Amino acid sequence: MTQTPKAGESRSNTHTIQVIVETPKESRIKFKYEPSARGYCVDRILPQGLRFPFNFGFIPDTKAADGDPTDVVLILDEPLFPGCQVSCRILGVLQAEQTEGGQTLRNDRILAICVKDRGAPQTLEDVSRNFLADVERFFVTYHQAEGNRFAVIRNAGEQDAIELVRSTASKPDTSASSDLE
Repeated sequence: MTQTPKAGESRSNTHTIQVIVETPKESRIKFKYEPSARGYCVDRILPQGLRFPFNFGFIPDTKAADGDPTDVVLILDEPLFPGCQVSCRILGVLQAEQTEGGQTLRNDRILAICVKDRGAPQTLEDVSRNFLADVERFFVTYHQAEGNRFAVIRNAGEQDAIELVRSTASKPDTSASSDLE
């Protein structure tokens, strides 16, 4: 059995990343960081009754297949705020394809926890299957509401997630990949 690290400790086999929150948990408003505006802009407003069931953010200094920074689903009970920087530990990755405007691209989402949350799941297997199903359902519904398609390929483990972060890092020595050794 693996022991949970105490606050301030780290495990040798953990991989941390810095995540910037764009959209808080429970928000109907999808925010997006716009470098040209040097701030967060309202990207869209979700339909009535649809809210983000998690904090949603990105890993700085990365570029995913869709041209945006690599997305992160932050598993945390409390809503955060746009621009909040969080040290996170990678649990896994939701591998998916997104079709928009007739173009299909991979649009994977890293699944992570805040390193300061001592009560957080420690592995992907510790995450409730119901929560993962809710995350998948949210993205499918969110994209359908805009006339797009989102198809989940699978939930993959920590090693696949680490490889995604490494492969999307802008430069090998950036903050996105420096803690992944």
